[in-house]
Amino acid sequence: MKTKIADLLARKKRIIIKTAWTFALLLFLFLFFRDKKDMITIIALILIGAVSILYKLFITTGIGLELILFVTVVGGMRYGSGSGIAIGVLSTILGYTLSLKITRQPLHILGRIAALIIIGGISGFVGVDYLFAWGMAATALFLLIIGAFNIVLGGSLGKFATYSATYIMTNFVFFKVLGPIAVAYLF
Repeated sequence: MKTKIADLLARKKRIIIKTAWTFALLLFLFLFFRDKKDMITIIALILIGAVSILYKLFITTGIGLELILFVTVVGGMRYGSGSGIAIGVLSTILGYTLSLKITRQPLHILGRIAALIIIGGISGFVGVDYLFAWGMAATALFLLIIGAFNIVLGGSLGKFATYSATYIMTNFVFFKVLGPIAVAYLF
């Protein structure tokens, strides 16, 4: 009994430390922006991305319903490559820390981070007129990269196929419906 309690407390402590580091990185972003609206918007994008994967606390099947790629692309297009990368990476770290999955799937998460670094970097060079086209291309690129990690790490192909199909459908809706709203607000 004492061992289980000690393990639980140690796990919660690690999660709190990782969350604190994530917020420290968020505060670091304040150094790069003089405009408070930009800072608040970037933090909001990070939080939207992070919160969008909290469903993974309750649903363990491979459903691709998350906004991290969307906020990475939009943030990168609006604020530049560095911000796109930061939004993607910080959203992923914070979201997986809050959903308690950061320690269970570290290599899968590393694959996601690698994909988001590439996509966030490219997004800084893509014009807003191409939001939908780049968003869908970024979706394909993301799935290719994490698919490679999935295969190498011995993940379930059936689960990944389900995830990919739902991820493509939800990103189609996000970039088609939420894209114009984001453009109207941010650009």
